[in-house]
Amino acid sequence: ATTAPTMTLAESLDNLALAITTGGNALWAPQVVVTYFDGDAAQSGVITDSQSSYLEFSVTGPGQVAAYWRVDSESGFDGLTRRLDGVWSDSITGFVDWSPRSLLIPTRVHLVRFTYAKDSSLAAGADQGWVDKVVFTTAPLSLAARAQNQQASLNWAPPPSWALALTAYQVFRADCGTCPFSQIGTTAASVTAYLSTGLANGVTYKWLVRAV
Repeated sequence: ATTAPTMTLAESLDNLALAITTGGNALWAPQVVVTYFDGDAAQSGVITDSQSSYLEFSVTGPGQVAAYWRVDSESGFDGLTRRLDGVWSDSITGFVDWSPRSLLIPTRVHLVRFTYAKDSSLAAGADQGWVDKVVFTTAPLSLAARAQNQQASLNWAPPPSWALALTAYQVFRADCGTCPFSQIGTTAASVTAYLSTGLANGVTYKWLVRAV
């Protein structure tokens, strides 16, 4: 691959707000040959058997990290893995072309790590992984609900302006304390309020608003 020595990893991931760290047996690097967006992407370092190469960054939740991944490796044995605070969250192996994958980030600071790792023998394909176009969207701030007769008025503050190019808000509701959230509506990026209707008086509901 052709590296891009004057480019930073944050630039190759299309997110200058990220402070990227890379390590392992070889470093990830920006390159301009295998790309998904804007002519550049980050590529794992060249490693051999039983070695690994990682890049990582911290984000402050609540929010969501979305990224495009690609891998070309020995299927089932070598591959690209994503971890949150050291805990496995997703992986791809074999040949997988650019694929969008997202991860919900809980409240507070968390570490997201992408690792290309090999087992103890054999190799296939390019034997590397790639990541491109990392987008972190934060949840709206100070979500408040005011109960009315069989409905509730929701209001929230927008996330910081640097966090994303905001296009809309998605509104979700859980109909009991242990019920899953289901999307109930969408508002424009300029609208930070929503009226949740069809409620039963005396029942506890939960709402979640996601910036997209």
